[in-house]
Amino acid sequence: MSLPEREPVTPPKQRGVYIGMPAYLHLCRFADVIRDAFPEGGVYLVGSALARQDWRDVDIRLMLPDAAYARIIGPLTKPRYANPRWRALCVAFAALGRDMTGLPIDFQIDQQSAANAEEAGRPRSAIASGNGPRCVGQIDHATGEKVEDWWVAFGGDDGPTGCE
Repeated sequence: MSLPEREPVTPPKQRGVYIGMPAYLHLCRFADVIRDAFPEGGVYLVGSALARQDWRDVDIRLMLPDAAYARIIGPLTKPRYANPRWRALCVAFAALGRDMTGLPIDFQIDQQSAANAEEAGRPRSAIASGNGPRCVGQIDHATGEKVEDWWVAFGGDDGPTGCE
């Protein structure tokens, strides 16, 4: 008598975001507040919450075009926390994010060109606005249409440059 053949083991499907509901919905509302304050920027989830369930904190980045960064924050400093305006805004928005979401938010503001150079190849995920789709290919609940352009889905016109 032979043993039955075993099914091949399929690795677990990797998720795009390891933040559950309703916490992700609260995170979307927090991102809306950031976008209201800085309409020229993009709000992204980065870091370990994109890769694993045992994340320590939730890394949120506001990516500003270089000219907007210079106007709002001032010159890019190394280290970034040496700039008192950058430090104050990051601390204030991190506290607001923790209050709004209940999550341990690590909020930072990035200059677009510097972030694209320093973080090349690392994943970032745009945070949905309100009840919008989270990625290309999903259905936009407001229009019922399949999303082919994520930037348009998040309310932009031509989209940010260099954020791909």
